[in-house]
Amino acid sequence: MSQLKLLYLSNNYINILPESLGKLDLLTELRLGDNLLNTLPESIGNLTSLRRLDIGNNPIQRIPDSITSLRNLSSLFLKGINKDLSSLIKILKQKKVSITI
Repeated sequence: MSQLKLLYLSNNYINILPESLGKLDLLTELRLGDNLLNTLPESIGNLTSLRRLDIGNNPIQRIPDSITSLRNLSSLFLKGINKDLSSLIKILKQKKVSITI
């Protein structure tokens, strides 16, 4: 799995992700939309190759600050998340990340 580049886990009723997710350092796209996630692991910030992240339509209550470490992130999908993420959005927009709300 260390060579994994795309991981699509949308629509699977997932409610927790393991910290080991952060070991997938070649991952470029991660789709987690339409699950039951209320948080993301802190290790998500280790996904330095990640370009696209979809966490839309999840009951997210907490996004770790480590997400701002994703230096290659270009697209973030947050559609349907009711949590106030304005400070996170501001930081990511300064990094030229395209955000879909």
